[in-house]
Amino acid sequence: MPVALNSGLFWARRAFLIRPGTVVLEFLPAIESGMDTRDFFATLEERMEAATDRLIDEAVAKDPSLAPIVAANRKLPPKSKTKEPLKS
Repeated sequence: MPVALNSGLFWARRAFLIRPGTVVLEFLPAIESGMDTRDFFATLEERMEAATDRLIDEAVAKDPSLAPIVAANRKLPPKSKTKEPLKS
């Protein structure tokens, strides 16, 4: 079951600081079975990213003080799709 959430606005990854606010978790419609794996993950990513962006925009509309956090995160380079080899 795909889900979208806005928790990153209030509790950033690897951060000690937790900001006040309401975390929203939204269950998204199921993705039809039988899809090619690549198409499945592309669809999953597209739906989750679109829904998460909407939840973030809604949170910023309710609390404009979150706007600088969103702006800073949107300036970050996109995550690499290639995995780095494990170091031993």
